[in-house]
Amino acid sequence: MAEQRAGPELGEAVVSLTSLLVSQERYREALAFAARHPEPTDPEILLFGARAARALAGPDAAARLVQRSGADLTDSRYTAVLRTLARDLVDAGRSAEGAALLENACARAPKDAALRYQLAGALVAAGRKREAQTALREVIALDPDDAAARNNLAWLLAESGRDLDQALALAREARALDESAEVLDTLGWVRLRRGELDRAERAFRQALARNPVFPEAAYHLALALERAGDTRGARSAAERALALGHFSDEAAARRLRERLAPDAGG
Repeated sequence: MAEQRAGPELGEAVVSLTSLLVSQERYREALAFAARHPEPTDPEILLFGARAARALAGPDAAARLVQRSGADLTDSRYTAVLRTLARDLVDAGRSAEGAALLENACARAPKDAALRYQLAGALVAAGRKREAQTALREVIALDPDDAAARNNLAWLLAESGRDLDQALALAREARALDESAEVLDTLGWVRLRRGELDRAERAFRQALARNPVFPEAAYHLALALERAGDTRGARSAAERALALGHFSDEAAARRLRERLAPDAGG
């Protein structure tokens, strides 16, 4: 007769099966397997269980599952669980709640750069952009090679119109670390806010060369060309942006295209 599995071995098997079922989007089965784990507060089983519960019934269901487990979320072992819950809340439009979760987690993990980076995103979504800037500065202090934090901080500074010199320095540092289309677009945006129209146009065109289906960059190019007096080029860039699909500034791009139409008057 085979020897009965020890508790830890059973737990590992349940985690593996639950993870597999979540990856296959078999969420009800995943929750059923998660319930068989010998330790309901195991961080991994809570993480996969929360993902399954969220997929089935939303972020509140995930939060209830974690709460019912009795896990002490002040324990740093549950950072990944808190990050998942916070991301779900932000995705559901409940950014203030997500940010609050992450702020508590950051207080317990002061050296976790990734956690602070996620907090910055939640703060932006919650409209707390000055605090997001602080969080991004903390990320850079913890991880000097983090291009994304530099990129996002440069964008926020340029958007606010404050300290455009620092915004440019950050954008250039980000480009030195990562020449992705997104980073080039941010560099162009900073240049545009500084009134450096030729350099802004060049950066936006470089971004589109790296990613031809990047509607935000096409829209930003349209803004730069409009300010430079190239009405035809601006209209063409706005049309390109709109043809590439939905994006956050889509309504503004439509207004720009209408304003630049040949029969718009003026």
